[in-house]
Amino acid sequence: MNALKIAVITAFMLIYSLAGAADDSAAKAVVEKLHESLLLAMSSGAQLGLKGREELLAPVIESSFDFESICRIVTGRYWK
Repeated sequence: MNALKIAVITAFMLIYSLAGAADDSAAKAVVEKLHESLLLAMSSGAQLGLKGREELLAPVIESSFDFESICRIVTGRYWK
């Protein structure tokens, strides 16, 4: 599985797990932005190619999540 697929799957899992912790309107905006970007990536996939889809989705995914905190929580005592 390539890194982009892993990032998208992780993003979906995190959106649904973290959405309840944030303001509903803010969570909704995050989900809608990701959803729009994913639809665009899928509908324009042939024109964008792999690199184009990655360039489209990476900033959206990175701006939606605090990956450092997520990694710290997931790795627990191994973080240090």
